[in-house]
Amino acid sequence: MLKKRITPSIFLCLALFMGISLCATQAEAAKVSLRGTMILASNEKGPNDPKVKRFEGKLRRLFKFGHYRHYGAGGTSIDMPGKASFSLGNGFRMQVEVSPAAKNKIRTGVRWTKGKTTLINTVLVMQKGVPTVLGGPSHEGGNLIVILEAN
Repeated sequence: MLKKRITPSIFLCLALFMGISLCATQAEAAKVSLRGTMILASNEKGPNDPKVKRFEGKLRRLFKFGHYRHYGAGGTSIDMPGKASFSLGNGFRMQVEVSPAAKNKIRTGVRWTKGKTTLINTVLVMQKGVPTVLGGPSHEGGNLIVILEAN
């Protein structure tokens, strides 16, 4: 008789434990890492920066500049949905807001700023592992570009 009373309690404890484990796994899956790489594109002479070599083909297809130089980088990890901000260096910042989108994509609100000035304010639909390119303002005789990556 005592055994029948314990069995439902053990079953309930196991069910609660499994539910907590599933919730923890889902919470970990709902985290996204964002990394921004800021590049100064110009027509100055000289070799391109090796730090941007992996993006060079994409940059050349999208923009008609002859020279690309790493200008700053930063990133953050965010619970999804959620908001965060990070520095790109040289006084530039990214404020981001992420939420799930259809087909395992990420809806990302992006506000790129320098000081109190907003340079770009847009919404992107990103795919993990696929770089997204944001063309930015004129700067130091060229243009700034940010490549945003989600993982």
